[in-house]
Amino acid sequence: MALLVHALVERELRRAMTTKGIADLPLYYEDRACSAPTAARVFELLEPLCATAILHGDEPLILRAPQPDPLQRKILSLLKVPSSAYQLT
Repeated sequence: MALLVHALVERELRRAMTTKGIADLPLYYEDRACSAPTAARVFELLEPLCATAILHGDEPLILRAPQPDPLQRKILSLLKVPSSAYQLT
């Protein structure tokens, strides 16, 4: 199952790059270009994103949605992940 997910992420991202005429993305360290992104690198770049919810009983004290940087936003957009998927409601 994990290999299937990896393959689908790679295929979808590479297909979206081709459709949008994007030759490469700055996915490597020091913003070096990558023309064939791997799912492992994509997951590594998205891994810091997290939502924070601190509750006291049933009452939310702090709710913070993840704040993707421009590269993370571009990747999520190319993968057709709507911003509503990572916003707190």
